[in-house]
Amino acid sequence: MSEEKDKEEDEKERTKRYMKMKKRKKKNMKMKIEYENEEEKEEKYEDEEEHKDEEEEEEEEEEEEEEEEEEEEEEYKDEKEHEDEEDEEDEKRALVHPDISSRRRE
Repeated sequence: MSEEKDKEEDEKERTKRYMKMKKRKKKNMKMKIEYENEEEKEEKYEDEEEHKDEEEEEEEEEEEEEEEEEEEEEEYKDEKEHEDEEDEEDEKRALVHPDISSRRRE
């Protein structure tokens, strides 16, 4: 009878240890999953931030290009206006001094 009791006690003890081990494994697995999820969230956040930064850089580059184009257009308009004024002055001089315009044509 004592042997049977010892066996039962041993069995209870093993079962208890097994359940503790199982519980520990479950807890560790849960913590591992939480850790992985947290890592994924951080990576996703970093990717989003990087994407935002890239978009902002692209927008800034586009704005700079637009400003450059506007400046070039403005310069072209100014040059064209200046050339038109010079042409008008040349025409007025030609009317006043016809031989000057004939020399320029040559």
